[in-house]
Amino acid sequence: IPTSVWADGTGFAVVVGYEGASYVRENGGAWTAVRTGTDADLLAVGGRNRDGVREVYAGGARGTLLRLAGTTWEKIASPESVQVFGLSGNAARVWALGETGGGTPGEGAILRSAGGPFTDACPEVACGGAVYDGWAPVPNELWTAGARGEVVRYVGAQAEWITTGAREDLTGIWGTGIRDLFVIGDAGTCLHFDGTAWKAVDAGERDLRSISGLPSGEAWIVGADRSIRPLGPVPRLAN
Repeated sequence: IPTSVWADGTGFAVVVGYEGASYVRENGGAWTAVRTGTDADLLAVGGRNRDGVREVYAGGARGTLLRLAGTTWEKIASPESVQVFGLSGNAARVWALGETGGGTPGEGAILRSAGGPFTDACPEVACGGAVYDGWAPVPNELWTAGARGEVVRYVGAQAEWITTGAREDLTGIWGTGIRDLFVIGDAGTCLHFDGTAWKAVDAGERDLRSISGLPSGEAWIVGADRSIRPLGPVPRLAN
């Protein structure tokens, strides 16, 4: 069952899912299963291009964090108390977003890595409630989506709570720029931000779990019903 998808625009794509499942596709070829070495549910996959080198990460239950090295997944040390729901990276660092604690929802967890081990960023930023995904457009900026419609923009250690009008849990966030940003969530919630206002996008009524796309604007949504589908056309402004 797929839970998250990521592509880098060069013909490479990766999907992860329950019980440690992962599949990779290169140059438009067939999907190939790649062993992860874990039976933990993988709930997030993301990556970045640093100095011309692709880096791919996956995360999930029981604090699981993995890095894809060639065709092999390698385990990365991380706190076992954190459940990872989202991953996002830029040239400076990679962020892992999730929750910790036994509540429903739990407390927010934000981990970061500059290429080495992931460390807790919450002592420096206000983590708030459970965080289900993140988007890091530039090195010093992170947007998060989380429980009960919460969207937070971090610039350095400064947090700004963003009003979207959503009340459902927001499980995904992605964009090509500050004037072309999407959040998705439960009950078919899909909103687009054009730099001025959030507007609803028709995405059905089923729960949505993940969104990812390319710099060109092409994007895909993973649904709780196991579907992976392209995001329909949305009027956009130039960034």
